Amino acid sequence: MLITGSIPIESIRSKIVNDWKIEDLDALEASGRVSLYTFSEWYMPEGKFDLKQIGEQVRKKIEQTTAGGRQAIRCVGDVSPFFELGMQKELLKCEKALGRHFDFPFRSICAYIRDKIQQFDGASIQLLHQYHDKVVSGGEDTGS
Repeated sequence: MLITGSIPIESIRSKIVNDWKIEDLDALEASGRVSLYTFSEWYMPEGKFDLKQIGEQVRKKIEQTTAGGRQAIRCVGDVSPFFELGMQKELLKCEKALGRHFDFPFRSICAYIRDKIQQFDGASIQLLHQYHDKVVSGGEDTGS
């Protein structure tokens, strides 16, 4: 599952097909094995941030994934719009919800810009590390 805020989905599709040589992307999307969303589609589908609605979307995605026999979900998310919209508190609410609501293996990789992530206190950065394989900043791991 990929959630993009700054790169158009069609550019991502093109990269997947051309650079990664995945020729059956349409079939993978139709089967639910690959999902591409814009930031607004995933986090603000009705124009406002609603954590309950986001949780329901994730729950449905997990049900779809497990129904296909898969046992984990990988999410690559572009969360830069949270910072651009001044929604850092909302970002942390999403992160906390992952731990409270899902026992399903749900791992993410999210990219953060160094000056943006430094807006958080140490405990918040630890929270981000808890649910992501890496918190990346300018190509470097920010460390714990």
